[in-house]
Amino acid sequence: MRHPQVYSCCRGGHISGVRDEASGLGLLGQTRLVAPLNGEVGMDSRLLIVSNRLPVTIRKGNSGLDLYPSSGGLATGLSSVYKERGALWIGWPGVVSKQNRKEVEARLGAEVNCHPVFISARLAERYYEGFSNKALWPLFHSFPEYAQYLADEWEAYKQANSLFCERITKIAKPGDTIWVHDYHLMLLPKYLRAVLPDTSIGFFLHIPFPHYDMFRLMPQHREILESLLASDLIGFHTYDYVQAFLGSARRLLGYDNRLGQMFVGHRVVQADVFPMGIDFARFSNLVQQEDVQLEVAKTKKRFGSRKLVFALSRQDYTKGIPKGLEAIEEFFEKNPDWLGEVVCVLVMVPSRQRVERYANLKKEVDALVGRINSKYGRLDWTPINYIYRYLTFEELVALYASADVALITPLRDGMNLVAKEYLAVKTDCKGVLILSEMTGAAKELLEALIVNPNNKEEVAAALQKALLMPEEEQIRRNRIMRQRLESFDIRHWTGRFLQELSECVSLSNTLSIKLLDPARRTKLMEDYSQASRRLILLDYDGIHFLDLLNREITRTEGERLDPERGSGRFTIWYDPYAPSLLPKILKRVDRMLGSNETCRNDKVKQKYADAKIQHKILSYYDDMPDLLVAADLLIPPVAYRDFIKRDKFYREDILAFAKEVDIAPGIVVGRLQHDGHIKPDWHNKLRRRFQLMPQS
Repeated sequence: MRHPQVYSCCRGGHISGVRDEASGLGLLGQTRLVAPLNGEVGMDSRLLIVSNRLPVTIRKGNSGLDLYPSSGGLATGLSSVYKERGALWIGWPGVVSKQNRKEVEARLGAEVNCHPVFISARLAERYYEGFSNKALWPLFHSFPEYAQYLADEWEAYKQANSLFCERITKIAKPGDTIWVHDYHLMLLPKYLRAVLPDTSIGFFLHIPFPHYDMFRLMPQHREILESLLASDLIGFHTYDYVQAFLGSARRLLGYDNRLGQMFVGHRVVQADVFPMGIDFARFSNLVQQEDVQLEVAKTKKRFGSRKLVFALSRQDYTKGIPKGLEAIEEFFEKNPDWLGEVVCVLVMVPSRQRVERYANLKKEVDALVGRINSKYGRLDWTPINYIYRYLTFEELVALYASADVALITPLRDGMNLVAKEYLAVKTDCKGVLILSEMTGAAKELLEALIVNPNNKEEVAAALQKALLMPEEEQIRRNRIMRQRLESFDIRHWTGRFLQELSECVSLSNTLSIKLLDPARRTKLMEDYSQASRRLILLDYDGIHFLDLLNREITRTEGERLDPERGSGRFTIWYDPYAPSLLPKILKRVDRMLGSNETCRNDKVKQKYADAKIQHKILSYYDDMPDLLVAADLLIPPVAYRDFIKRDKFYREDILAFAKEVDIAPGIVVGRLQHDGHIKPDWHNKLRRRFQLMPQS
């Protein structure tokens, strides 16, 4: 049996070409058609990774410009994956003079498949060190008292995001997937959607998302939220961050969700959890290399039989370095027997040194380290070995491998990959991880010693427990966490995000709404005219209001239309709440087709047609007409609200209302909510049930 032809469109317009006030979209003579599945993201399409910084850093050396691997979790985590996938990486290479830009662009493209976005030094200062790190960073990490909202820095942030957009539009091709990363580029999805409306756009936030009460402190919170919703998929590290985002989307913009799925305009937008993994195999295998083993031997020789505790973090007030030092001081104060038996290696990686708050942090850490070493140190033993510089990759892995305890206690952290890297290097499963409960990683690494970083007594007690933990217990805990990290590594994270992005885009394409072009309009009219039988599905939103409307029509007109089944070319199922409006619809169809044929009407006897029609249609499948049109009556929300406020319903009011609505046969896949958004309804479920696809 041949499937019927199906055309489904939303309330955005109707076949007759009359302006549809119900949609609020102001469409004139336009009908919207469901798009075919032609934008699915696949492995054959190019992947464009976009982040503030590139995975390499440009430095001027004695022989010219040199490329060095960038530090940071994003650059380290994705550096191997983007090469394997043949992806392009777009980002800021740092401040580059105008005379060197051509050389930098050529080398980046040829050597590492990267495309630079050049930003002037003044703009970079206001965009990066300004709004990004003086407004977004502190607020999103729950330090609102540190946030500064300056108008010129906000303008710089917008300008920098625009520069990224301009660069991407020159590179992007049809079918590409754009994956935007982190808080520096939160306006980029909106800018990209405006110029590349059909492109797949994913966004991942690597820092926490604040709760609604904190997020709305930012004057620009609406612009940022609206821009993020221009993405197809928005990823976060933890469930808490997703719920905070969805709460803000609901309370600030009115978007409700079902399991993180929202309908924004004509697109499906999904917010979901994607805990970022690491390149587990790389770290696990690297520890066996000869140069790393030499570093491990040097480290162990230096510290001898003493227990080694390391703390590694970037120079930032969110990392809780001073509180960690206070906890170490508390440990030595409460446990004098450990004096001379434990060495703490503190590595603080320089960051944003020109920002005053970060410079002050450096002074505070220097003072605390000096105080503890002066208080407890001896000629043959220094409690804290303090390193303030970048470590080479070999030095870092050697430190992981040598350490008996990892003390990672940030006050707030989106994920913290250092904890995962430490466990990956521990191939013998020996060692203890002390981890702050304020990190995203704490939601995964449940076998670690989880502590509150603000409680120095608790951290000191955990440190003592870690130093005394038997090897069997260490191995048991670490083996579980290592297996988990190996299963959910960086490749799994990347693949899962891109797969879900593909699914979101496919669903949007299935439900998306396209303007009906003249060719399709002609095809629709020809099919409609030539069909031997037609099935039109009608329902009406606003059940309680329509109940009153129907009773009033029945009272004033005396009776309802004849419910007897007709044998004409039309078979019409309609909601019994509005039977007297059907003649107007049929009259418009006749006028549109140039036909004077009298059309009989069917009536669904069930009280709630929405629920019952679907069952009826499913049982009627074997007798399907040539053309299936899923239709809906149209009510403008404003007119609806004004009408139901009236105390009495009179015939004149009803007729005036019907005239104002200007009801016409719409063809829909969803119903128009009062906020102006389309919500998929059973019409589309019916189309999917019969596996009927729109005509191309």
